[in-house]
Amino acid sequence: MWGRRTDRSRRKRLEFQPTLDGSVRLEPKVVLSHFHQPLGIPGQVRTAAGGAAVEVTTPQGQTFYVHVTTGRIRAKFNRAQGGFDITVVNSAIDSEVTINPIVDFSNKGTAHTYNPRPDDYTNMLKITSLNVKSGTIGAILGYRDAVLAGPLTSLGTSRIDRIAFDAILPGAAIRTGGDVNILNVLNDLTLTGENNVVAIGRDLNSFTVGGNITLSNGADFVVGRDVGLNPQFHQGTAPDTTGLSAIITGNITINPGSKFVITRNVDLPFEVQGSIFGASNFSINAVPLPLPRQPLLYVGGTINA
Repeated sequence: MWGRRTDRSRRKRLEFQPTLDGSVRLEPKVVLSHFHQPLGIPGQVRTAAGGAAVEVTTPQGQTFYVHVTTGRIRAKFNRAQGGFDITVVNSAIDSEVTINPIVDFSNKGTAHTYNPRPDDYTNMLKITSLNVKSGTIGAILGYRDAVLAGPLTSLGTSRIDRIAFDAILPGAAIRTGGDVNILNVLNDLTLTGENNVVAIGRDLNSFTVGGNITLSNGADFVVGRDVGLNPQFHQGTAPDTTGLSAIITGNITINPGSKFVITRNVDLPFEVQGSIFGASNFSINAVPLPLPRQPLLYVGGTINA
């Protein structure tokens, strides 16, 4: 046995262990690629970080780590839709929900054993609902790791700095009570049905979609006040909207019965690199397209009523 017991006790007391208030020890950070545990069972939910995180395993067998910086998080497998219902409680204005994949590892003695699961991986966590119970959240970050296929609700009036997903799928909805500084969608944003809407309570300052926007069967996209009122800094690998309020890489298609509404003004250039179809259902400050053409709306293709 190394050293005397008194020596070991003294060394323990003298170790530097930072605290928040002199009594509560900070939780150590863990690198996701260093998780040494068995691969998850499809549909499994495991609580981590004392309730501040969950590990969820998709039907394809891929495991994701969903963490909230302040607050608690719960998840439940939605068998009917093949995704996960996530609930955030006791969150604060600066709380961030982050979604990251956990890298698979090989157990000792299995170096030559083939793991077939990665062949089925989608590399995306499907979120079938995300409810911020407190109504207060700083960011929800799943730009290259998660798709939204159900309602995301945060009805408090505090500002959300960023919402980012790989795609917004049919069945999804986003409802906020206050401003959203940045909304990033890597690929398509597709809404269908009356309950499938994007409804921003106040201002949407920066907005990017790397594919098409398609609204149909009563689905709406509504901004309660302005788009681009407060310029935003470039975020991560999303398109750089410096000097712009929005970049839509593809087309905007607004089918009969649906609408795209900016209730007040577009304060910085709004760029649509494709075309707008159903432009009569696209309005800014109660003025529909195509005429008169909005001075800050730039359309690379055509505007089609």
